[in-house]
Amino acid sequence: MPSPRIRTLIGLALAFTLGAPALTRADDDATKRRDKLPPVKAKAIKGRAIRPDEWKLADRALDAGGGVAGGFDAKNITLLSWLPLADLPGGNSTSAADCWGYTSPSGREYAIIGIERGTAFVEVTDPLNPVITGFVQGSTSLWHDVTVIGDYAYACSDSSGPGVQIIDLRQIDSGTVRFVKNWAPNGLSTIHTIISNPESKHLFLNGANIQNGGLICVDASDPENLVMKGAWTDQYMHESQAVTMHGGPYDGKEIVFGFTAGPYYGYAKGFTIIDTTDLANPTKLALVDYPNIQFCHQGWVTPDFKYLYINDELDDLNRTRVFDVSNPAAPVYKTYFTQATGSIDHNLYIKDGKIYEANYTSGLRIFDMADPLAPVEIAHFDTHPEGDGASYNGAWGNYPYFASGTIIISDLERGLFIVKEEVGQLSFAFPNGLPEVLNPGVAAPITTTITEDQITLDASTVRLNVSVNGGSFDALVMSSDGQGNFVASLPAADCYDDLDFYVSAAATDGRTFTSPSGAPESAHHATVYTSIDTLISDALETDTGWVSGAQGDNASTGMWNRANPIGTGAQPEDDHSASGVNCWVTDGRGGGLGDYDVDGGKTTLLTPVYDLSTSPEASIGYWRWYSNSTGNAPFSDTFRVDISADGGGNWKSVEVVGPGGDEVSGGWYYHQFRVADITAPTAKMKLRFIAEDAGDGSVVEAAVDDFEIIVVNCDRVTCSADLDGNGTLDLFDFLAFTNLFNAEDPGADWDTNGVFDLFDFLGYVNAFNEGC
Repeated sequence: MPSPRIRTLIGLALAFTLGAPALTRADDDATKRRDKLPPVKAKAIKGRAIRPDEWKLADRALDAGGGVAGGFDAKNITLLSWLPLADLPGGNSTSAADCWGYTSPSGREYAIIGIERGTAFVEVTDPLNPVITGFVQGSTSLWHDVTVIGDYAYACSDSSGPGVQIIDLRQIDSGTVRFVKNWAPNGLSTIHTIISNPESKHLFLNGANIQNGGLICVDASDPENLVMKGAWTDQYMHESQAVTMHGGPYDGKEIVFGFTAGPYYGYAKGFTIIDTTDLANPTKLALVDYPNIQFCHQGWVTPDFKYLYINDELDDLNRTRVFDVSNPAAPVYKTYFTQATGSIDHNLYIKDGKIYEANYTSGLRIFDMADPLAPVEIAHFDTHPEGDGASYNGAWGNYPYFASGTIIISDLERGLFIVKEEVGQLSFAFPNGLPEVLNPGVAAPITTTITEDQITLDASTVRLNVSVNGGSFDALVMSSDGQGNFVASLPAADCYDDLDFYVSAAATDGRTFTSPSGAPESAHHATVYTSIDTLISDALETDTGWVSGAQGDNASTGMWNRANPIGTGAQPEDDHSASGVNCWVTDGRGGGLGDYDVDGGKTTLLTPVYDLSTSPEASIGYWRWYSNSTGNAPFSDTFRVDISADGGGNWKSVEVVGPGGDEVSGGWYYHQFRVADITAPTAKMKLRFIAEDAGDGSVVEAAVDDFEIIVVNCDRVTCSADLDGNGTLDLFDFLAFTNLFNAEDPGADWDTNGVFDLFDFLGYVNAFNEGC
């Protein structure tokens, strides 16, 4: 990783490039802009069209056995629900920031999450069915923070901001979140983080655009009429925690534990303790450092005020430091602890002897503090399945303080997760794998092994749940084979049928577990076909007859061009192909954001003519990139794809992307469709891709790559004895039949009389001898 000074320069350069206000301080979070990825949404499943309910399958490839919660690696944490950014209010926010919680006087629980365009409120009283309750528009910013005192929330944002937004929650149970006003005295606008001490009714603003970015002290005893009382301005303050001490040498005093960055900002020391009992005269008690300090980011003190835990964002060591702060005027560094991954440690909180730490790419990590100097990880939920590297992606914040035990996690790219810590679980393994392709007319045995972790399986509850073509799930009993496995079969199905299936089992304590754990909303999937022929596979590296330009095109810039694109904030840096560099892109020259984007009209990209007259089952697929989420009037335009069956004389719509919704903020997305679902295949098939600037100032960029035409074949298999479906009769088919027979699976009832006996064996032997 670059040195702190180089990172500072990179951050400043990025802030300038992306059009953010000039930074007056070396903001470490500029690196979040560098690492920012497009929001994660539903991904098309190659080989068939995606169904609207399949967004939860975006990470399905990871869902292959125990330790997985809805496609996310997990241990002792259950995923209850997930609201991706597209499902949160406010319109097309492309990132989420920190989160907090609120419990109304009636006991109903609400998640509060900062997203790119403001602050969203979600009722999580029933965590399986979260309900959007309100939204307060803020400035458009990657950073949003929020805190609560009593029945009022206070929100802020950095890089651009309205000061403190005061929000009345007294009627939230009735569905009303009342925005009171923006409080911005003395030129206050941007605030990096906002924290509160509900006991004293004091607010503290960190890293604001005034008072040297220090700690600003605010009296919130009148919740709608805040009063700025004083400030500690010796250094920049990044985060803080304020508490009223009970016991010890500062009993009754208000103490702020401040995290002031350190060497990254040019300060030798980065951990400050301040007495704010008199808001007008905050007094520094201690200013200290610790080994390998780089960016002292955030921390939390234990309820007995003895130990403080600090995370450092830039030490490259993933070390959470431990201080003894029983005497706030003389803190003592004690030790550190780490987690098992290489991610960056981030916002942490303490509850009931446990540390809850949101560690970016490795998600939420929970540590047991039985030994406060050596916390041990006991649970995790990884919201970022792409990996655990030291980048600013994934889990930003968490809130573990709901009385119900519900925990919320805010994730930069994935939005809001609602989870619960539950010790003990059943996990599933599939020793013979899970089928993704099924032969027509042939039942497919499914074998699972269930592992008990601190709980006991009720073996009578194991089920294979199967849905055909989106119908209701049928629960099939999975029987023990006497060797520790449970077996049942997916029913024989017809050509092109889609089967969704999941395995479920209950523990003796009544809890039910599934694989995948998000079932039935997410499920394993298999499709009935025998082969796929690729008619066209065009990586668009060379001239294959595609044409830029058509009658009626009138864009002044941003015309389609086959090129190796140069990235901007809206345009890809790389094509989609695993090898190769070129794609069709709107201009592609790079430059500043919007220098060469589509302006003043439309530009059309035309494919060659394809002969599909002998391919009635042909499907066309392509990867596309589209962005209209930046500029003065974002989300104003559309990207359109059409198909013609007469060489371009008449057109029918394939898809329209935008102006809002999913997949309009960049990123490569795959789309596939069956031609016959739109128009009858002919010898003169042609596609066109239209990018247009018809709105008022959105930056429009588009790209297309890796075009293909495929045919899915389905030849009915007549060899009923080929139980493993590999086209060969051998010992493994006999073993498969024996397992089904021992489990009294319907697939072994050869004479279909409901009795498992010698006649079934004889029937199978006869079919086997007949061969394929």
